[in-house]
Formats: sequence, structure tokens, C-alpha cells
Amino acid sequence: MSFMDQDESWSLFKSAALPSEALPFEFETTGQEIAEKCQGLPVIIVVAAGLLKSKKAIEDWENIAKDVKSFVTNDPDELCSHMLGLSYNHMTRDLKACLLHFGFFPEDSEIPAKKLMRSWIAEGFLQLENDLEGEAEKCLQELVDRCLVLISKKSRDGTKIRSCKYHELNRGPGRDEHSRTVKARGALCLSDRGVSGLHGSKCSSRPGPGSGRDK
Repeated sequence: MSFMDQDESWSLFKSAALPSEALPFEFETTGQEIAEKCQGLPVIIVVAAGLLKSKKAIEDWENIAKDVKSFVTNDPDELCSHMLGLSYNHMTRDLKACLLHFGFFPEDSEIPAKKLMRSWIAEGFLQLENDLEGEAEKCLQELVDRCLVLISKKSRDGTKIRSCKYHELNRGPGRDEHSRTVKARGALCLSDRGVSGLHGSKCSSRPGPGSGRDK
């Protein structure tokens, strides 16, 4: 496992969180505190940065910094599980439902983006009555920005995601606690939407996103 030093960690964090913006001093100070707590692990750094990418208020950064600093462990798997759980907790209900839906696709499969987004729309995961396709594209892009989903292919002009994969960091040893949290909250989320009857049996028999299955 490759570890980054403090400068490398901060450079990666900054480029992943706000690649085209100069950080104000207070954001930089808080961001450095978060990056330092990621213990030099690139995958954890980018998940933390992805969580903050859409946060524009310093209060949000400070609250997340408190959450990160409150979790003390030297175990990389535990730290990764905690960071994944933190990212999940800061999602909207729509986005949580969209993330959970990846559990119904085979592991490591390349998923056509149109098929995925049409499935989200058909299941009623998105709140908007108009431009559901545009909203689905935004949800997919946010999951990519959070480093939870990987882009496999893009359109020729680079503006559209053609296919994607669920990030392997959400699977493997040490993800069991995160998996239980996601499944429990996800089941409630889907139930609230009135689609528990569609997925209830599958959720109980097939591991969802973040499961502890070996590859």
C-alpha cells in the first residue's frame, strides 16, 4: 500500500475538492486538517475531497472536519468505511437511492449510463417532474465527483458519460459496517418511496453497494 506525505496528501485533496478554484485561507486550513487525518491514503483522500466538492460554506467544511477528527483509528479499512459512511450520510435521499441501485448490477460490470439512469427514473428515485433525464445525469455526475463511481467511457466530445462502474473501494474486507449502515438506511429510503415491494426480496438476498464480498 502506497502512502503519501503531508504535502502530497494536501495537493491531491485540493485538486480533487476544488480543481479550478483558489481556496480562501479558512478553507485551506480546514482542508489541510481533513487531509492530514486521511493518513496518506490516496483513496480515502479523494473520497473526503469528493464529499466536500459541492460544499461551498466554511461551516460545512468545519462540521465535516469535526466528524473526521472524531474518528480515531490506525486501521485503513476502518478509516475507509468511516469515510464512506460519512459521504453517504451527506447525500440527499434521491442520491442515496441512486447509489443503492448499483447493488442490482453484477460486480465489476460496465453499466451503460442510459440504462442506469432510465432505471432510476422508472423506479421513481428522482423528485423533479420535468427534465428527469437532466436530473439523472446530475446525480450520476455527483456520484462520480464523490469518487464512488468510475467513468468507463465518455462520448466523443467528452461531455456525456456513456458507461460507468461502481468503485471497488466500496467492497472488500472492512466494509461490513458501512454495508450494514447503507443497507438499513437504504431500505428505509426505498420504503419511503413506495418501492420496497419491488426490491425487498432482492435486498435481503443479494448484497448491495458497499457489501463485504470478496472480488
